[in-house]
Amino acid sequence: MKRFPGTLTTVVGFGLLVTACVPIDGNIEETAAPSPTAAENTGGQAPVETPGTDLPWQPYSTDGLKDRTSKLPPAMVAYQVQQGSHPLDDAVPGSERVLLAEDFSSSGRFALPGDSSSDSLYIEVACSNATKYSLEIYDSIGAMAGSGTAAECSSTQTGILGFSPGGNLQLEQLRLTIDHHTEGHLGLTIYTRQGSE
Repeated sequence: MKRFPGTLTTVVGFGLLVTACVPIDGNIEETAAPSPTAAENTGGQAPVETPGTDLPWQPYSTDGLKDRTSKLPPAMVAYQVQQGSHPLDDAVPGSERVLLAEDFSSSGRFALPGDSSSDSLYIEVACSNATKYSLEIYDSIGAMAGSGTAAECSSTQTGILGFSPGGNLQLEQLRLTIDHHTEGHLGLTIYTRQGSE
């Protein structure tokens, strides 16, 4: 069984570092609070107030999720979880659940189901051609819950973003932005972190 020791700690630290960055000139844009319509968003409807609404929208569906997950590269955590492994060292064994497994060839927005019974997530991106990418996760009211940027995603290097905000995750959208056209795979696994149950 292949485990990923300390990966989440490293990725969380990287995520915090990336989200703490501010422009050197001190110029920070303020964004308006989300409208009530964003908070009322449910199902596969795209939130109106979330940034990046110009990107293609992929509604959430569990139809075919098992088949899509089985087509992910075997090195991806989502694939291993579906095969019955427990590859995340800090996960309570058996709490791991694949929430999203999608193919992509351009930037896009992916709907998530909202409520979950987990407090942590692990997102992976694998690409056929080397490219920079960024990920943003939005909660049920349209606020950014986490983000990260990676120098490169390729067929030999899987990009990872993980975080543990605590409590039950209320996530409704994942936004993936890639610099160059590439065929790729996106996997999102949720789980309960040891010590938080």
